[in-house]
Amino acid sequence: MQVNPVATNYAPVSQTQSQLPWFQQFRLLLSLLITDYRSAAPFLVLIGLALPTGFLWILRSYVGTGEEALWLLAGNIVMSVCFGSVSFAIQRTALMKVEGELDYYASLSVKKTAFIAATFVESIIFAIPALTSSLVLGYFLLDIPAQKLVMCIPLALLAASSLTIVGSTIGSYAKTMAHFAVLSYLPYLLVIFFSPVLLPYEMLPFFMKVTSFLFPTGQAALVLSGVLHQQYDTTFWILIGALCLWLIIAISIALRKLDWREN
Repeated sequence: MQVNPVATNYAPVSQTQSQLPWFQQFRLLLSLLITDYRSAAPFLVLIGLALPTGFLWILRSYVGTGEEALWLLAGNIVMSVCFGSVSFAIQRTALMKVEGELDYYASLSVKKTAFIAATFVESIIFAIPALTSSLVLGYFLLDIPAQKLVMCIPLALLAASSLTIVGSTIGSYAKTMAHFAVLSYLPYLLVIFFSPVLLPYEMLPFFMKVTSFLFPTGQAALVLSGVLHQQYDTTFWILIGALCLWLIIAISIALRKLDWREN
């Protein structure tokens, strides 16, 4: 769906009265957002299945099926869900802002919370193929019980939610295609320099250990590793609380700072 930019003389959404209940607003926005990617969905699903499959398959030949393989799976799940969804959210919102489409959504009589929720769900939908392939390979290649793998899903989504919501906010500040290009690289900085989740935590330099413990991607990798190792110690629950705190912070930032109207 190609949405033409609209005039900017609409009353702010906060000053309009929503005509639909919140959940119906959410469903409408989600259907509109997904329509843009309907034609590309088969390709996105194929890429989502292929990339983590090949990555995990290749690296498994070097680490075998021991302790490092469990960390590798945890990191692969984080890359599939958290990294994939936040990258999609940043690029999606940035492109909508550059093309004027974001202003169209702002002109609708909908609440910003419904738009944020729809953007998050859209990002997660396109991350599901990668998550599925990671879990299936963990079951068949690493012989991890299905119960452990299922427990990883809500924890990965918890970490992805805060990153995706913040990513949408960051993307909304893109003004040109140059901004879009720069913002697209931000998730790579996160998972390469601040929380390289595909490397075991014990192997990281001290600086990266600290940043991994502080950022949602690193926290998610540590939490998922704890689930796979069945280590539910005090640190595990502290990290769960930290992920919940990140989600609260992300929602607060998005409600105040998400810039979805043209200047």
